[in-house]
Amino acid sequence: MYLDYYGFSVIHSFMVLSVRAVHTIMGKRRTLTYELSDGTIVTAREVAQALGVTESAARNRLKRHKDRAKVFEPYNRAKGGKPRGKQPKAEKVLPYEDEMLKLALKTI
Repeated sequence: MYLDYYGFSVIHSFMVLSVRAVHTIMGKRRTLTYELSDGTIVTAREVAQALGVTESAARNRLKRHKDRAKVFEPYNRAKGGKPRGKQPKAEKVLPYEDEMLKLALKTI
């Protein structure tokens, strides 16, 4: 048996990872279902495929809204993707306009 640097069996770890990837119970366990106000049950993947957005965006919609119309509202680029919390850019001061540089050059 081949042991890697940390003393784990490389063959064993490969087998465990491959079993976890294809195991049907593990896949079902991680899938969250959301119930909407009209009683339908959907997953984030279903919403993402229907709207053409990422699963993360679909999950955020399902967390925020229970109304089917809001969840399945078409994606509008004008409303989404705004960067939040950005500070205004600082003014660039040219070297010959900088007061401290003027003061330093006077002393030379």
